[in-house]
Amino acid sequence: MFAQHRTLILAVALSLVASACGAEDLVTPPPATPGTIEHTFPSFAVNPGDNLYSCQSWTLDNDAEIWVNTVEMRTQGAFHHANFLFVPEDLYDGPDGTWDCDERTYSEVAAGISGGVFFAMSTQATEDHQEFPAGAAFRIPPRSRIIGGVHLLNAGTTTLTTAMTLRAATLPLADVTTPLQELYITNTALDIPARTVGAFTTDCDVGASYRSRARGPMEFNIYYVLPHFHEIASGFTLELSGGTRDGDVVFDTSGGVGDPLGMTMSEPFNVAGAEGFRLRCTFDNGSDATVRYGLDREDEMCVLLAYTDAPVKVLAQSSGASVAGAPDVDGTVPFDVECMGYAIAPMND
Repeated sequence: MFAQHRTLILAVALSLVASACGAEDLVTPPPATPGTIEHTFPSFAVNPGDNLYSCQSWTLDNDAEIWVNTVEMRTQGAFHHANFLFVPEDLYDGPDGTWDCDERTYSEVAAGISGGVFFAMSTQATEDHQEFPAGAAFRIPPRSRIIGGVHLLNAGTTTLTTAMTLRAATLPLADVTTPLQELYITNTALDIPARTVGAFTTDCDVGASYRSRARGPMEFNIYYVLPHFHEIASGFTLELSGGTRDGDVVFDTSGGVGDPLGMTMSEPFNVAGAEGFRLRCTFDNGSDATVRYGLDREDEMCVLLAYTDAPVKVLAQSSGASVAGAPDVDGTVPFDVECMGYAIAPMND
């Protein structure tokens, strides 16, 4: 995610782990009219050397819920990354458009608790596509607004004028066969030594929490996966962990920055038999300086966003510092860190 990765999972868990809401407590308002919603946010003039952070918002004015099946994004460049979340329209109140995040005390932590993820872009992609299978969609409650934390930079020599356009295809409730929730895992314990290839792994056990919150076995399907990393990443792998499925690969990529990296699974990936997830990011730091977790281009990240048909959200984050092991035969140094994992009932239902 765009900001506060280090505290997101803990803050969400502490706020909601005591909630009495169950998966059966869902409320279904009247369905929205099917079709398409589209918005172009105000443009930016990004000068050479600029490294900009800002917020942009779009109030939907929706009197009914909206079920989103597909989101398309396009820009003219300069967007390093952006995350757009939906929240109740009375939060972060003020004119739509572009505004200073601090002036409205915008926090992705609070936004994630109050709503959910609308769209997250692949690093530096100019076009991106978040698509689910027919009948699969996530729900935006009535009277919501979309807020994005955006990061732009210009490493060139000329000013770039650019704007973000989001276009979402929606479904009527009668056509929704698979309601979706988020699966989010992040490893913030990145401390990549100079002149080192390091594989950073966090193993997240969520089985007990899931069974308690969902009141059933962990047998959901994964439909869409999006990795997030920066310049020196050379590999990104999501595996199942624990149980009878330990080591089964869900997703693996070595795709580079600028490529659309989100993937709609060719077949839904069922996690039955597993107890959790193992996220591994490999980085090749050829510089003379240590590279750490952070938002800027010279920093690194290891973040997974996926959508599942679970009745609850699944959130996990690294805990503590990574511990280095002995180098592999190819010289890659393994770094392992503990993980906190939780399942929580969605707040927007």
